[in-house]
Amino acid sequence: MIASSAACPATEYRVVEGVTPETRLAEIRDWGGKFAISDEQIRRNRIDYLSMQVEQTQNTIVKKINTAGLAAIDAALDEHDAPVIPATEAWDTAKTIGDPSTLTSNGSLPFADIVRAMAHHGPEKPFSTLLVNPQ
Repeated sequence: MIASSAACPATEYRVVEGVTPETRLAEIRDWGGKFAISDEQIRRNRIDYLSMQVEQTQNTIVKKINTAGLAAIDAALDEHDAPVIPATEAWDTAKTIGDPSTLTSNGSLPFADIVRAMAHHGPEKPFSTLLVNPQ
């Protein structure tokens, strides 16, 4: 953190250095796909067949990418011994507006889970990343 100080006219700011993160590259994976379309299907203008094949190929590639992404996240969590702290309540059911008797208690709100995770981790090592599952 840079301490603030008043700058006098004709003075320059001091030189500061940022943090250079470790560069890591993932291995290259070529996930593609192709399928055959017969001359007859082209002559008959079978767009439905083409659309179905494109969608199936797309879904297969998306599934492979998602699986690899989750595996990379799991590996990073394991590598850094990151704590996994489950939510105390479902975040999609939290209610913050309306009748006060039906509102979610402060200790059950989503931000309370984040505060609990920070307290578990300790103030000496603040979090730099928060992974949240949207489901």
